[in-house]
Formats: sequence, C-alpha cells, structure tokens
Amino acid sequence: MKTIIRNFASIFRKFAVANVLNLLGLSLAFASFFLIMTQVHYDLGYNKSFTEHENLFRLTVKLGAGYEDYGSTLPRPLVEHLAASSPHVTGHTVMQGWTNFDQYVVGEQEYSLNLVYGIHDFLSAFKPTVIGGDLKGLNQLANIVLPRSEAMRIFGTADAVGKSMKYKWDDGWLFNVCAVIEDYPENNFLHGACFIGIDSNEDNYNNWNYDAYIRVDDVRNLSAVQKTMRQAAVELFKEKFGQTTKEEEEALQVMFTNVADAHFAKDLNKAAPSENSVYLLICFSLLIVVIAAVNFMNFTLAETPMRIRSINTQKVLGATTAKLRGSLMAEAVLISLIAFLVALGIVYVAHDLGMQQLVQGSILLQDHLPLIGLTLLLSIVVGLMAGAYPSYYVTSFPPALVLKGSFGLSPKGRVLRTVLICLQFVGSFILVIGVGIMYQQSYLIYHTDYGFDKDEVLVVGTAPDTRDNADAIDTELRKIPGIEGASLTQSIPGSSDRYMTWGRGNGDKHMNFTCFFVDWRFLDIMGIDIVEGRNFRKDDGDVYIFSESAKKQYPWLTVDQPINDGDFPVVGFCKDIKYSTLRVDDSQQPIAFLVPSPNGGYWNNGSWRNHLMVRVAKGVDKREAKQKVLDTVLKYEHDNELGIDNGGLRYMDEVLEQSYQQESLFTKQILLFSLLAILISMIGVFGMTMFESEYRRKEIGIRKVFGSSTKEILTMFNRRYLYILLACFVVAAPVGYLLGVHWLEGFAVRTSVSPLLFLVSFLLITLITMLTVTYQSWKNANENPVNSIKNE
Repeated sequence: MKTIIRNFASIFRKFAVANVLNLLGLSLAFASFFLIMTQVHYDLGYNKSFTEHENLFRLTVKLGAGYEDYGSTLPRPLVEHLAASSPHVTGHTVMQGWTNFDQYVVGEQEYSLNLVYGIHDFLSAFKPTVIGGDLKGLNQLANIVLPRSEAMRIFGTADAVGKSMKYKWDDGWLFNVCAVIEDYPENNFLHGACFIGIDSNEDNYNNWNYDAYIRVDDVRNLSAVQKTMRQAAVELFKEKFGQTTKEEEEALQVMFTNVADAHFAKDLNKAAPSENSVYLLICFSLLIVVIAAVNFMNFTLAETPMRIRSINTQKVLGATTAKLRGSLMAEAVLISLIAFLVALGIVYVAHDLGMQQLVQGSILLQDHLPLIGLTLLLSIVVGLMAGAYPSYYVTSFPPALVLKGSFGLSPKGRVLRTVLICLQFVGSFILVIGVGIMYQQSYLIYHTDYGFDKDEVLVVGTAPDTRDNADAIDTELRKIPGIEGASLTQSIPGSSDRYMTWGRGNGDKHMNFTCFFVDWRFLDIMGIDIVEGRNFRKDDGDVYIFSESAKKQYPWLTVDQPINDGDFPVVGFCKDIKYSTLRVDDSQQPIAFLVPSPNGGYWNNGSWRNHLMVRVAKGVDKREAKQKVLDTVLKYEHDNELGIDNGGLRYMDEVLEQSYQQESLFTKQILLFSLLAILISMIGVFGMTMFESEYRRKEIGIRKVFGSSTKEILTMFNRRYLYILLACFVVAAPVGYLLGVHWLEGFAVRTSVSPLLFLVSFLLITLITMLTVTYQSWKNANENPVNSIKNE
C-alpha cells in the first residue's frame, strides 16, 4: 500500500497540472451540485412550511369566454358564500395585496413594513406558530400581527404583545401588537409579512380584489367540496350577476390549487417558475457530476501507462489482485473526498463573491446540513464508480507481459472511453444551444417593438407629495437641459402580465378593454402616436383615447362620442402598443387611456398616480440625468424615502429586467452551470488526450523517424476528435433545439431560432476542443523520437 501511495505521489508531482485540473473539475462539479440543489430545494419546498399544507388550497373561479381577467382574485362575499356551502371547509381566508409604503413610528424611529391585509382573523387558515398573544385580536381593526424578526427589529424583543405603533400619516391612529408569530421561511409567500385585519366590501360583489384560500378537513374530500361549491356558485351567479344561459353555467368552474403547487401555477401568475425548469436543473446538476466522474476515470486511465509496471511488480511480490484493486478504489474515494472538501470551500467563498444573487434562497452551508450530507454521499459514490473500471483495468494484465513491456489497451476499453467522452460533448452542445435560444429571447425582450418609445424613460415611484405636485415637478424638470418632460400613470406599460380591465355596455354594445389611468402628458412622453382625432389636453377630464384595434373590434366607437350611454367620450385613437409582457398575447385585447377628471369620481384623490414617467433626451448622460431628476423630486417629496426607496428610480430597461426576473435568473443559472460543464468537459478532453498521447508515444516516435512532421501528428490527433464532435453535434442539436423551444412556450411572443446559432455552437465547442487537444499533444509531438522509442 505504501508503495502504491508513493508511486501515486510521484505521478501526481510529474503531472501536477493535469491532476490539479482533475481535482478542480471534480470540486466544481460537487459545488455546482450543491448550489443547484439549493435552488431546487427552494422551489420544490415552496409553501410546504405551512402546517398541513396538503389541506390548504388557493381558490379561483373560471367564468368563461370574455371574462379571462376575472376569477384569479374574487369578491369577499362570494368567497364567504362558497366557504359556507361545504361542511368540509374548516377555514377560509380572504386577503388583499402587499404594500411596503406604509410607515409606522415607534418613539422617534420610523419603520416601513411589508403588510398583508385580510378579513379579521384570516391568519387562522394558515395556522402560523404563535409565540405570544392571540390571532383573534385581528378581529379588532387597530391590531397588528408581527413575525418574530420584525418584532426584534422594531422593539428589540419577541415579547412585543401589547406594544403600540403609531401610523405615520395619522397621529391619532395607533396599532397594537396583538400577536407575534414565528417567521415563515424564505420559500413561503408570507415570508417577511406583517398582518392587519380589514373590514370592507362585506356585501360588495363588484370588488374582485381578494386572494382567497380555503382549508379542508381531508384532501380526500376535495372533490365533494368542489362539487358543492360549484353548485353554490351557479346559483349565486344567477342571482347576483344575471347569468342564465346554459353556456355560462357550463363555463363556470370552481378551481383549487394546492398552496404548494401555486408556486408553479401559470394560470395565477404567468411569471411563475416552471416545474419543468426545476427538474431540468436537477438533470444539469447530475450531468455535471457525471461529466466530472467521467473525467476522473479518464485521468486515472491516462496515468495507467506510468503506473502499471509498479503495480504489477507488487503482484509478482505477492500482493493479491483483490488487495490492489481495493487500494486503488480507496485512493479514488480519497481523491473524491478531497474534492468534496474543496467544493465546500468554493461554496463558502461563492456566497461572498455574489453567487447568492443567482440562487433564490440561502446558499450558506449552515442552512443546508442535509444537503451537505447528500453531497458527501455523492462524492463517495463518484469515487467508487470512477475508480472501479481503472482499478480493474490496471490489474487485469498478466505480470509477465507487463514487465516485458508488452501490455496494451483493449478495444473494449477504448470504445468505452470514446462513448464517455461523447457523452460529455453531447451535453456541452445541448447546453450551448439551449442557452443560445434563451439569450435570443432575452434579446427580443429588450429590442422588440412595443409601439412606444421606452428608451430614455425614467420611472419614479411616487408618494403623496409627488402626486399632488405633478404640474410643478413637470415644469421644473423641463427647465433642466436634457429633460423633456414628465407624466403620471397608474401602470407601467410592458411591465406586467395583467392590468386593470373594464367591461362596459350591454348586449351588442358590450365591450371589454384594458384601461390605463394617465395624465394628459402621457402619450407624448411615451411617444405613442395619434392616428385619428386628437391627443389629450391639459383641461381634459374623464375622456378616452383608444387603440386602433379597439375601433376595429368595436366599430361604433367614434371621436367626440361616448363609448356607451352614460359613459365617457372618445377624443382620439392611437397606434396599437404591446402593453403586456411577452408572456401574454394582448394583440386581441383593446386598450384605452383615460385621463380622470380631477373634480369628480372615485379617483379624484389621485390614488391612481403610482408612477412618474420622465423623458430624458437622447445622448444625455443617464446617470447625470437620473441624479437631477432625483434632486428635483426630493424638493417636493418631504417623505421622499417612500417614493425613491420603495417605488424605485429606474430606467425602463431596468423595469423590463425586473418583469422578467424569473426567466433572467434561470437563464443566468443555466449559463453559469453550462460554462462549468463545458470547462469540466474540456478538462476531460485534456485527460483523454494525455492518455492517448502517452500510450502512443512509440507510434509518434516511429512516425517522426519516417518523416512525419509535428503538424501531421497534431492533425492526426485533431482529426479523430473532429469526427467525434461532428457525430455528437448531430445527436445533440435536435435535443438542444427541443429543450430551447419548450422553454420558449412560456412566451406568447417568441424569438425565431436562427440557424447561425447551431453553427456558432459547433464552432465554439470545436475550437475549444481543438486548442485543448493541440496543447496536450504538442509535447509528445515535439519529443525526440529516440527517447520515445527507447522509453517504450
């Protein structure tokens, strides 16, 4: 055993670069596996931290054609009516949105809270772990429930029940902490939330703004609950909404989505991650480990010509084959364990180097002790599997033949190694093609024609002072060189899958359209052209401008006429724009821009003014312009941290990037791990070439003696790999294409896959491979042939 270790140490020093690369490749594979699995754990465990999560469901309603934008959020009385219809419903909750704009004051310190509003004791459906107090305190509207982390941040203790917080915007409005609960983990949609009860819309069937959840006594009763609720919904819709036709009744469906599955539910959120993407990440992690294991095996085999003589000498001196094989297997496992330890170091350093930004959830080692154990087990398995064939091979020759120098490589062994290297190339081609398609779609996102001029538009989140001083801010901004003006809007076009949708009229004149509240400057600021009628004017109020497609779909729309009896007039028509993300096909959905009247209607308080859109002139330094806009807004926004910190100060490109955060994150993950896979594959090619060139040294020497040049010898080695690359590309190209196209199915507007992508993919992998092969073969190709023949 000592002899083998000493011999191995000698070989390791002789081929230090190759062995260090082998160890590095294996370490990177284990580190990649760990990092990918933290993302997998985050996604597959999402919302499973709820008590008895299998009995908790998101409730939605499908209403049929023409009402696609309704049903994902529901009116409060509808939910309460449906929940009361079944004895198997043990709890239900009606919640309303998130906000982090509200500020609370404790002493002299202000705190911004992430708030979730609900109907009274709505938390009972989620069954949080209560540290102190009583959740039923939410029945009193001036109470609040804090998670432990927020109680510690605000009061310095988790024992915060009974303490008070003053609402910043109303000195007389105090909130008492009625309960403190344990924090929900990061992969829970209530993570970081504070909870306040509300008492509104008790009988309002027209306010479709609430997220609804129900808890059943047993998941086996779910079908009975669904049947009962659907019948109750049919009867209610006849009474409250006048649905009487058979088609409307058949279209009405009550739908349940388990709270754990809601994370992947595209019907609720088209930006939701794909479950297939998670399983794809698992496949990538295993593929990287397999590639590294293949490399490990190839490196071990590459060292065989230098080790086989000493090992078989031990056989002559009495060492048994079983003992030698066991020692070599132990050596392989030891190397794999060393790689595992290095991998932990890589993960530890990766957190401080910004890798956390590419993975949702924590990547800290102490947060994933079971995953560390799994990676350790994987490293042992890899060591055993990677060492099995080389230990068998190196001890399989008759000692006499080896000591005489007459051993050789078996054809089966060479076929096996070729198959393994092919697997690496196929994986690399698939990854490069898949990432290429993803980046083509990313390019389309930022360069597609949205129908409005999104470049050089700065988006500023507003607070009350900004909303009330829009005219003054616009006037002052226009005085700044390079700033062309500003406008207020309810929503940012191109940034969301869903917007406010209105239904107007009855019978033949019923219409359904997306409505944007804007001020009179909006179309000019966004570069949206008028094709008929006129643009908005400063003195306008309660008037529409519709898109061209609206006039085609609703031909009765006419300039200077109301859209229906008792509704607002149309003053013009504009060009169609792409106002939703590329995940949604909005080409058939008309859009209307409405300038609300400042003197009437429920919107006269200006609460719709969520964003200030600032047009920056082309060629102006964007950073400088951003700072000037910030300085101007801060003059009017006394509580400026609300609009700037929470609403943000971003250019439209940054807004779009945020809108495609999930897709961008997945693309970056795949890109990073694809590069690692390619790197590890090239390390494998390096080892394979080392093996081939070492074994064929005598052949190379003879060829040199008979006049072959270095160029001809390098061509001989590269030709073989070129044939392998061509064969692997033929296999991998369709697979990479299908995977990329499958990913594109999440978009309604998709890129066309360019044939150039396949050519670039092939040339990229081929170039890297050829350079690797040439580098490794150069030494033996230039060695004195006398030494090669003599050493053999």
